[in-house]
Amino acid sequence: MLSSIKCLAIIRVYLTLRVKKTLCVVSRRLLCCCVMATQPIPYPLRMPEELRAQLEARAAARKRSLNAEILDILQSSVEGNTTTDMDLDVLAEEVARRVAAKLKNSER
Repeated sequence: MLSSIKCLAIIRVYLTLRVKKTLCVVSRRLLCCCVMATQPIPYPLRMPEELRAQLEARAAARKRSLNAEILDILQSSVEGNTTTDMDLDVLAEEVARRVAAKLKNSER
């Protein structure tokens, strides 16, 4: 993996060569390596609408993006974790909400 300083130097060389309308194949390849080293490669994911809605609701409950939620689920799955502290917090909140609703209904 190239350092940020080397990446910037390579980008400057690439832009200088491009301005002169001369492309250096080596510089282009190094530039690609820099970009790939600093940014993850996008992976489009197709999923059923219902699953996406469930994941979006789960992400919203945890106050994070859909992407962060999917990554957390995948990481937990790979590591063999089935629950996280966040899962337990959300579960505890849901149980508390349901108990409060039942108590409120029984008082009527």
